[in-house]
Amino acid sequence: MKSTGLRGFLDALRKIPILKRAGAAFLTPIRFTLETGHLRSAIQGRAVDSKGGPIPWYTYPAIDFLSQADFSQYSILEWGGGHSTLWWAERAASVLTLETNASWFEYIRRRTLRRTNVELHLCETAEEYITMPLGRSFDWVIIDGDERLACARTALRVIRPHGGILLDDSMRYWGNKEPATHIADMLQRSGFWRVDFYGYAPCDWCPKCTSVFFGKESELFRRLPAPFRRRGFVEMICGGTVQPSASGGPSRTRGRDSHDGIAR
Repeated sequence: MKSTGLRGFLDALRKIPILKRAGAAFLTPIRFTLETGHLRSAIQGRAVDSKGGPIPWYTYPAIDFLSQADFSQYSILEWGGGHSTLWWAERAASVLTLETNASWFEYIRRRTLRRTNVELHLCETAEEYITMPLGRSFDWVIIDGDERLACARTALRVIRPHGGILLDDSMRYWGNKEPATHIADMLQRSGFWRVDFYGYAPCDWCPKCTSVFFGKESELFRRLPAPFRRRGFVEMICGGTVQPSASGGPSRTRGRDSHDGIAR
């Protein structure tokens, strides 16, 4: 432990009701924006974590959930690239990203030149964008770009039975030339179950929703580690001894108390 005295002092402060309430009221927003990287993202205009590393523009609860899963053997199809492409490239076996914006495509291309597991395509027409993945199959499909309704229909034709679909901004209706259709309803009618992750996202100042869809054969939820507690401000300052997890998952961090949780 780095500083028993400091840890004891902070624990004592938290036991004083008025200070505990004041800390929850004023320090929690500061802690959130610093630890998630939201402040840094807002300043840079790019989705990054607290250290400046690329993260998807999904809600933070969705990012936390996906960060636990093992995608190392998964093939990813992504409609709409960005920092999410870089994030998936670090975790998945392969990533196919389809983009329609030339300048954004070039931004991604420069940052994935040394990535052998990333395949980028700049699509010039909506038809190309929607239909290019046909004839192939993928373990995980990300719908986070243009033509989302049509892309969702294509996703149903290319997703493998054990895979899943992620739809960002899932609270919105999509569709231009036809009556507005809720993609979430369409995917559920096709036999998918849904988990919604509401919350704030990098750079955004209003909450939104990122949804994950999965079928009966989906493997993702079968391989998740036990829930963990992220190392926070106090833990990072005061440290703690690392205890191996009995399940072989993330290590448990113990400070003065045994309930300090699990650290990333």
